[in-house]
Amino acid sequence: MPLPAESYIVETRTTAEVDPHERADFWSEHVGSHQSRMGYRYARTDDFRGATVRQRTERYQLVKFWSDEVAYSRTARQVRQDPDEDYRLLLPLSGEIVLRQDGQEARLAPGTGTLVSFAAPFECLQDASTHAFVLTIPAREMDGPLNRKSPLATGLDLSRGLGRVVSSMIGDLHAERDHLTDAHFNAVSDRVVELLCMLTLGDDRPDGAGQLTDVETMVRRYVREHAADPGLTGTSMAHALGWSLRQIQLALQRAGTTPRDLIREERLRLVRERLQCGDCEHLTITDLAFASGFSSASALSTAFRQRYGVSPREMRSGGRRRGRRGSVGTRAAPLKAGGPPHRGPSTAPCRTSPWSPSSPTGSRRAGDRGTGGPPAAAERPFPDRVPAHSRVDVTAGSHHPCTYGENPGRCWAGNHGR
Repeated sequence: MPLPAESYIVETRTTAEVDPHERADFWSEHVGSHQSRMGYRYARTDDFRGATVRQRTERYQLVKFWSDEVAYSRTARQVRQDPDEDYRLLLPLSGEIVLRQDGQEARLAPGTGTLVSFAAPFECLQDASTHAFVLTIPAREMDGPLNRKSPLATGLDLSRGLGRVVSSMIGDLHAERDHLTDAHFNAVSDRVVELLCMLTLGDDRPDGAGQLTDVETMVRRYVREHAADPGLTGTSMAHALGWSLRQIQLALQRAGTTPRDLIREERLRLVRERLQCGDCEHLTITDLAFASGFSSASALSTAFRQRYGVSPREMRSGGRRRGRRGSVGTRAAPLKAGGPPHRGPSTAPCRTSPWSPSSPTGSRRAGDRGTGGPPAAAERPFPDRVPAHSRVDVTAGSHHPCTYGENPGRCWAGNHGR
C-alpha cells in the first residue's frame, strides 16, 4: 500500500544524476533544498561526488550522506536572513568532521556526535572519506523538556551506554526506512530526542548522583504510566513511590524540570499521540482533555498551543489532510471488568475514557465542579491510579500508532485490552 501523499517520504539523490562539471552546483542546490541557507566551499568543483538518503515527515528529518571534501558555513547574516531555531544532531560514521561554533572547535570521529544550532553562525568541514547522519530536531522538542531557550550545542559520546543506544536507533531508523509509516518514524524520533535530553544532562552516567538519579528514573516512569490520572500531583506520586516530595523536587530540579512541568509534558505528549491515532478520530477535544488528565478542553488547548505552536484541533485536522495508514496486526479485545487480559481478535469500536463526559461513568453529581469532567477522588475506586481499563497494551505483532516507550498502552481506543 503506497504511503499517503505529503506524509512520510524517502528520497535518494546522487551527483551521478548530472554531468561532472555541474555536480558542485547540483550539490549546493540539493543540500539547500532541505537545509537552511549556508555557504559551500569545495576542494574541487570539476567532478564533485556525493549522495544522500533522506527520510522526512513534517516533524523530523534524517539524512544519511557522503561526499568529497567540502566546507559548509553559516554566517550571522544568513542566520538573520533565514532564521532556523532547530537543532541538527550530527553523527559521523566514517572520516572526520570539524565543527567550529561559539568560539569552540570539535573534531568528530565515529562514535561521537554533537548538536549543532542553526540559530548561530558555524563552520563545518569534512574530508573525502566522511559518511554521516544528520537528524533535524525541532527546537521545542529539546528546549521544552529541558526548560531552556538558549542555543544548545554539546559533544556526545555515542560509543557506549545510552549514547550507543541512540546511535543504534538512528541506524535502525535508516535501515528500516522502506518499512515505516509517518507515525513509526515520528515515534522512534521522539524516543531518540528523549534519550538525547538525558545525554545532554549527563544522566547516562551510572555513578552520576546516586539516589537522585534513581529517584528521577522512577518518577519519570511513574508519571508516564499515570499521566492520564487527573489527580496526579507531586504529592500523590511521592506518596505512591514512598519518597518525600522534597526528594522528588530535588531529583527533577537536577534534570531542569519540576513535578508540575513533567506531568504537563507527559500529558501533552499523550494528547499528541491520541490526536495522531486513527482509532481516536471520533473523540472530541473535550474527551481527549479529560482522558489525558486535563481539567478542561480550554486548559488543554492553551497548554498544547504553548508547547507545539498549534491547537489540538489544528494538529488533528492537519493529520486528516495528510492521510493516515490504519494499524495492522492482531488486536486484543477490550478487557471486561475484573477479567484477565484477552488476547484474541476484536472488532470492538473505540471506547472513550471512563473519565470523559461521553462515558456513562464520567457523569457527575449535582454540585460537583463543572459538568462531565473527571469524577472526584472519592468516586474512583483507585484515586491514585489510572483504572486498568483506561489503558491498553499493544500485543505482539501489532503496529498500533500509539506505541509509547515503556508504557506502549497509552491509547485507550479500546482495540487492545489490559
